[in-house]
Amino acid sequence: MEMNNIKEALVNVFSPAHLKKMAALAVLCATVTAGGAYMHMQQAEAHNAAKAEMRARTVRARAAEQGVTLIDETQVRAITAATIGKDESELSMWEIKLKTRDHDKHRRNEAQAFTPIYKVECHAGTMEYELRIDAVTGDVLSYEAEVDDGMF
Repeated sequence: MEMNNIKEALVNVFSPAHLKKMAALAVLCATVTAGGAYMHMQQAEAHNAAKAEMRARTVRARAAEQGVTLIDETQVRAITAATIGKDESELSMWEIKLKTRDHDKHRRNEAQAFTPIYKVECHAGTMEYELRIDAVTGDVLSYEAEVDDGMF
């Protein structure tokens, strides 16, 4: 008799109506979680953009104090395209950051003189390019190209 009661209880728990409610709850939980993750990602991107802008303002102010003239982003784009050997219109997903070499991961030497650079990242087809360009002379300091793993 007890076995029949257990079977009936399980049948009631896993009834079509209860399964629909559980599915709806699972979809709701997934939606809320995805929305929260998206909002967090947007906040992180906004924070990083604000940090990069503050760093660029600091570099521009320091350059002005020292009487140093910086090249502008239009020139940086032209230098990048010429270095890569492509037309600017073929390049996409531009990220251009003005910073100093002492903030650059490739060279951290506090004693080094003020050296503003542009760190440039862009894509062309399946290739990803990263360059470091001297923000005063326009000289290309480093250049990397690799297949963009995110494309596959």
